[in-house]
Amino acid sequence: MAVHENYEFKGVNELNSFFLLWFLAQSIALVIGIGFVWNLKPHPDNQSNKIRARLEALSWFLIEYLHIRRRFATWVSAIIQKLNLLPSQDRMQIRIQRFLSRMLCYMLLCQLFFSGIAAISSDGWVMYIAGLILTSVIPFLRWQSLNKSIGERKKLIIRDMPELLDKMCLLMNAGETIQGALMKCSSHGDVTKPLYAELRQAVTELDRNESFGRVMEDFNKRCGVQETAVFVNTILMNYRKGGDYFVLTLRELSRQLWEKKKAEAKTAGEEASAKMILPLMLIFLVILIVVAAPGVMMMNS
Repeated sequence: MAVHENYEFKGVNELNSFFLLWFLAQSIALVIGIGFVWNLKPHPDNQSNKIRARLEALSWFLIEYLHIRRRFATWVSAIIQKLNLLPSQDRMQIRIQRFLSRMLCYMLLCQLFFSGIAAISSDGWVMYIAGLILTSVIPFLRWQSLNKSIGERKKLIIRDMPELLDKMCLLMNAGETIQGALMKCSSHGDVTKPLYAELRQAVTELDRNESFGRVMEDFNKRCGVQETAVFVNTILMNYRKGGDYFVLTLRELSRQLWEKKKAEAKTAGEEASAKMILPLMLIFLVILIVVAAPGVMMMNS
């Protein structure tokens, strides 16, 4: 029996030694890699955090060296399409570089962390496999985070569309032209909101004497929602004509969007009520136990 226990203890020690050596090898390779890219110029977003900047630079070096963008070209193209829907002052090359390098950086740090945990744990293989699983999940988490950001931005755009249409109707009824109404709406709108920020960019392009049709199509692509597509198509079809029909069309579109906004608010309220059921049940059970426990204890005594 003692021999069996000694054999198991020896096996655990050998396993921990293996993971310790693997952890040290990864750490040394990471330090050497950081030293290799230390003199590279970091992105302005990371100038305050040099370690993070060098880790991302090392990750980007590995991405380029291993030709990851070429091997996963379909997935990278899908990421680029998603990133196009999010506003940024940087070029797409920098944005995709930042996204991929941070993703690989998180994967490397996660793998290094779980290798260290496996080196000091009695269940080394279990911890290491858990680390591998979590590392493989990180790309999907980044993808879900990107989709969540896009979804929240689209909700904000749809939420502000009825207000924009109402302003357009009032200005058009007052005799303002379509282009003039867009300019006044953008100048008085909150640029922190995605819809007005995109409208401000469209007005800036119009000030540079760019084509009205192309500017509105670019505005529609940047917003990326069906409501703005209907709005832009309505504007382009009636840009030359104008008249009362155009105002009536905008008013009808505004009414539809307000009804949709009310329905979404009602749905959100119902979902919030459903989420409150479980906490209320737990509170009720706690109160029931507090009230009933003394009586049950007295009956037992």
